[in-house]
Amino acid sequence: MLTKAIALTAILTLTFSPASKGSTPAQQEMLRAMGIDSSTDVQYKDAHGDVLTVDEFMKAIDAGKNFDMMKNPVKHTATLQLSNNAEETLGSMRDLPLKRGDVIPEFKLGSLHAQEVTNAALRGHYTLISFFFSACAPCIAEVPALNAYAREHQDVAAMAVTFDDPETAAAFASKWHFNWQILADAQSFIDRIGIKTYPLLVLVDPKGKVQAATLGSDVEQKGKRMAATDLARWIAKTGVNPSASSETN
Repeated sequence: MLTKAIALTAILTLTFSPASKGSTPAQQEMLRAMGIDSSTDVQYKDAHGDVLTVDEFMKAIDAGKNFDMMKNPVKHTATLQLSNNAEETLGSMRDLPLKRGDVIPEFKLGSLHAQEVTNAALRGHYTLISFFFSACAPCIAEVPALNAYAREHQDVAAMAVTFDDPETAAAFASKWHFNWQILADAQSFIDRIGIKTYPLLVLVDPKGKVQAATLGSDVEQKGKRMAATDLARWIAKTGVNPSASSETN
């Protein structure tokens, strides 16, 4: 659906460069955090594919809207498109890149503590993975809930993955007190999975297979920020019991 919307509006779409006169330092920082440099033409759109100005797009992000990102490194173009509201998104959950039963692709990533982490870290227990990036307002908003859930459910391993470089990821963790294990510089891994919308939560079983995936906005109660109880409720709805992980080994 996203690809089709972009194709229909591509001819009439206005483009903006991160280095354009209309870009504020905050806007430029967000683009840099997503790996979009000054040579890239950036298109901003609403959830229906209509063109937005940079300011209109940023106001929506500041208000907590999620968005999809599609980059074409060959043509040096990028499209940032607002996602549908949670009520609309629920109907398109089947379009998420990870489905139940999918095996997490092999990876070898560095943690912020200079440790090498591979798929072996997923074995023997349930793991909740948060895909995020530092300039994502909804990602920031869910940090307290993620911290609280990890604290209250130590039978579930917690892992956060970002395309941010280690320095940016470490600054994010320090500023927002995010105490999960963070794997940075993961753009290649993220691209292999096909993630374009953030924040994305993925529950992985003790064999490294996906049990559930959801957007953060679909976990929280309408009009409220996500709480640890919301995460616990979502996991319970998947029908898994993390406490019984030893039975699935």
